[in-house]
Amino acid sequence: MIEKRGNINMPADRKKIEDAIEAELYDFGQDLVATAVDYLERKNINMDGDIMKSVQAEVEKLKDDFRLQFGANVRHAIYVHEGTKPHWAPVKPIRQWVHKKLNLRGKELKNVTFLVRRKIAREGTKAKPFLAVAMRAHINRLGGRIGQAIEKAAA
Repeated sequence: MIEKRGNINMPADRKKIEDAIEAELYDFGQDLVATAVDYLERKNINMDGDIMKSVQAEVEKLKDDFRLQFGANVRHAIYVHEGTKPHWAPVKPIRQWVHKKLNLRGKELKNVTFLVRRKIAREGTKAKPFLAVAMRAHINRLGGRIGQAIEKAAA
């Protein structure tokens, strides 16, 4: 028995094909993660590695479909990815960043923290779109990869 779904003729043994699609989506997600982490490393966007560690991709099986979720789950990842408009940034995270990046203490830490906050207040922060870069690098190959996985499973 063959079932027509979209442009694909699905054999009765659809479990094998669904497993192949899920595996290919998982591999695709891991490629996205690797590319995003590589971008963060190349651009030296790595204070303590928390954004890199939080980048992940997950495949979820739905009733008749799959969902691939890809992103970073630390609070400040969105601000790194999208950048910010000029604003007075909170003192504590900027002080932590200055301390970790420059290993400053005391009055030097306080002064540099103020200068960094003032620069952000005047200029904002530049976007570093690590997730979008990964998607652009791979998205055009997804259809072909899924098609090959289906052909291999159906053979």
